[in-house]
Amino acid sequence: MKNLILLIIVLVCSNILLAQHITVANTRLNIIYMGIDNPISITVENYDCDDLIIYCTNGLIKQDDGCQYTIRTSEVGEVKITVNIKKDGEITALKTIYFRSQRIPPPVAQVARKSGGEVSVNEFKLQKGVGVVLEGFDFDVKYAVTNYSCIIITFSNKEAKFIDSSSEAKFTNKMTSAFNKIKVGDEVIFYDIRANGPDERQCLIESIKFDIIE
Repeated sequence: MKNLILLIIVLVCSNILLAQHITVANTRLNIIYMGIDNPISITVENYDCDDLIIYCTNGLIKQDDGCQYTIRTSEVGEVKITVNIKKDGEITALKTIYFRSQRIPPPVAQVARKSGGEVSVNEFKLQKGVGVVLEGFDFDVKYAVTNYSCIIITFSNKEAKFIDSSSEAKFTNKMTSAFNKIKVGDEVIFYDIRANGPDERQCLIESIKFDIIE
């Protein structure tokens, strides 16, 4: 997982008063994304990480290493992370931090690393299938393509011809055969694109259209 979002919760304590000051630094404005692991770091001044007891609503939180934790939610809504200290056998609540759980942004379909537009005839013939990606997202999220269909509109007579449907990312043999015959000016449209994301939801993804050029 690359470029992970890091939620840093710093709890500053004195010997007399607990949780006098709290600083929350989060590039995603306290957002936790459903269905994927969201890493967070929680530290409390003057206490070891093993002294912390962390509770979470609307999700599961687990300690990975030291003060590093991972939180995963399954529903949209408010998430409360409560930081507690265990000292001399007693548990003291320091602070509750509020987050929002929301769905992963909608993905886009791609062929030749493009979501439509102009593609040269030779480049298009080299492609092997349809991919689904999240553009500009900080998590490395994988999608499994489960369905799409394809039509070609020929430049010569503007006739739309259904080619085939696929139940995986890879082009079917009928698609590959048809793509090997495409010409400059033809249009290739992929529609009814569906994919399963990490949160187990099936997404219906916007159609993509390619204009074949020289």
